[in-house]
Amino acid sequence: MILVSKKSSYIPKRALLPALTFLTAVIFVGLTPHEALCTRRPVVKPAQSLSSGAVPLKLITRAKRRLRKKSTLSLYRSSAGSPAVLVASFKSPRRKVRFTDKTASSGTYTYWSVLTVKSKKLTSRAVTVTVIPGGSQPEIPAGPGLDVTLKAGQSECPAGSREQVLNDINSIRSSYGLRQLTFETRVNLAARAHAIWMADTGQMVHDGWFDRLIQTGWWGSHASQNIARYISAENVVAAWMTSEGHRNNILDSRDIHIGIGCVISSSGVIYWAVSQTAP
Repeated sequence: MILVSKKSSYIPKRALLPALTFLTAVIFVGLTPHEALCTRRPVVKPAQSLSSGAVPLKLITRAKRRLRKKSTLSLYRSSAGSPAVLVASFKSPRRKVRFTDKTASSGTYTYWSVLTVKSKKLTSRAVTVTVIPGGSQPEIPAGPGLDVTLKAGQSECPAGSREQVLNDINSIRSSYGLRQLTFETRVNLAARAHAIWMADTGQMVHDGWFDRLIQTGWWGSHASQNIARYISAENVVAAWMTSEGHRNNILDSRDIHIGIGCVISSSGVIYWAVSQTAP
């Protein structure tokens, strides 16, 4: 039985910046020199999951408090063949604004925000979200270079294996009074890619796990990973709980999402990669 845990920790924002898709350069918009240094493009991010008939978004103004008091943050939406519409407007917004667009039906939508400060406008980069019919999850493609296709000779784990592990983890968390974790599309993609890579190389290491997570478009304040091999779905969580590092990851009170990758190598060895994340 082999287990490896990756110590969980807060991820410094500076570590995330190179992988995120928004500009980090200062944008000068005719403000005073001091104000220009603290005013940059706003950011719009899709939330980690979609609830039926709604698109949750996170808007970040990236402006100092005294400037936000004089500003207006506007959220726009467009879709193929349709003109842009104003979805919401916030006067004197907080630095981070969470908003759920409940007017979007199934389809693909583009969102962006405009921060108006002293008659000057800063426009965020656009983000695209696909709402599947009646769906509960956005359709998120694998990121560039993220391989989620089984290699020659590899096979999927038995049906229900991932759900078994999720249920076991949530049962333990519940006994400690912690919130239940739910599957998240991006985190699942990254976990699957890592399990495929381990099964292909025969290595059981954390190398590249966070890069794979970032490639999916995930963002957040915290992430951790547990990995294992040679252990069945019925026993892997119990095995992790005997190790302090793995147990701490499973019982992290910050986490709300989980991704589980399970792949059987060409030699018949089962590989597990489980990531837990917090927004």
